[in-house]
Amino acid sequence: MDSVSLRVEEGTIFGLLGPSGSGKSTLARMLLGCVRPSAGRVWLFGLDAADAAARRNTGYVPEHFFVPEPLTARDMLLYHGTLAGVRRDDLKSRIAEVCERLGIADTLGERLIRLPRAKLQLLGLAQALLPRPRLLVLDEPADGLDPSGHRNVLDLFSELAAQGTAIVLNSHHLADVEACCHRVAILCRGSVSREGNVAELTAGGGFQVDAAGVPQAVLSAVAGTAVSCDASAPHVRLVFAKREDAYAALDAIRAGGGVLESFGPARSTLEQVYLDTVERAAQA
Repeated sequence: MDSVSLRVEEGTIFGLLGPSGSGKSTLARMLLGCVRPSAGRVWLFGLDAADAAARRNTGYVPEHFFVPEPLTARDMLLYHGTLAGVRRDDLKSRIAEVCERLGIADTLGERLIRLPRAKLQLLGLAQALLPRPRLLVLDEPADGLDPSGHRNVLDLFSELAAQGTAIVLNSHHLADVEACCHRVAILCRGSVSREGNVAELTAGGGFQVDAAGVPQAVLSAVAGTAVSCDASAPHVRLVFAKREDAYAALDAIRAGGGVLESFGPARSTLEQVYLDTVERAAQA
């Protein structure tokens, strides 16, 4: 890592993006006190991350969650909850509560060796949630889930953030990051290449017109003033640098019988921002 400076506020879902080897997992391990920085400090709740007291308020889900296969899911969660310091009187009810929310209450009596990967992934998340952490560090937490489970987990992250939990999400799923993260950092070669909230990063500038059923003659006429034109029939997306050019295109499309679908500030996708950032870093 090189000159990385990030701040994650409570109630914030912070996405870490970057190609393999960019330093995302190393940064997560620094947060957990597993790796000591050669320079600088990592602070959790005002304490050095190397201090065990700092990690009492932290939950962690690694990309490959190891499970002791002979145990049942309940025994595994009892073990992790005890290690996390959850009061014994509260632990069983907390396990039931968390598993019910994640939709895996029916797995508690099953031996881990018999469970599919998706259930094991959710159990990994369950163990991290048991102590009601103030910070969650997640490495590809929704990997391998079906669409319903995937959506449920993203909704849960938003619920936790609304309750004040800070979440650091390390993921290659850019759509997930764009959908639920408040802020994003893109790491390249161990450094932060870009950071900001999703709206800031995806603001493309200019004005975007989406329409359907635009006659070719009309499209040819208005495309000459556009910065970009994506004519993937039957839909057309035009981006204009000037407002007056966009308005002129709107008038021409309507007059030609086209149907306006949307009009507003032009935006990039987080995927495009990510790819552009990584490409520039590789060329630097």
